[in-house]
Amino acid sequence: MKKLQQLQLLKSLSTIRAGCIDHLGISHSLIPYDILTEVIRSELEGKQYSVKQLFAKLPYSDMGIRYHIRQLTTEGWIETNPSQDDHRVKTIRSKEKLRIQFALLSESLNSVFNTHDSAESTQLSFPV
Repeated sequence: MKKLQQLQLLKSLSTIRAGCIDHLGISHSLIPYDILTEVIRSELEGKQYSVKQLFAKLPYSDMGIRYHIRQLTTEGWIETNPSQDDHRVKTIRSKEKLRIQFALLSESLNSVFNTHDSAESTQLSFPV
């Protein structure tokens, strides 16, 4: 990779980080970032995501993940609920605040990814 490409990549990464700070409140820890992106990803894929799956997926301690799930729940980003299929299983999903802020983040990062799609194609669709 050439020096100019590396500089452009660093600029893009800085823009992405600033967007995550502004829209998702992500600052010092990557744990909430990973939780929020996993929740959004699963919803965009139309899948239910369990807390247990989150523990298995993320490379952090259960205690660290639990702490941040509580914080994100208290702050209104996500919610956990018993599964309709099995009440022993807790599912995790986004709340309106996260969906709105993620859509705003997506729009603000269009320039980074050189996305010139129509406004319709940038709309996010989340299952209810």
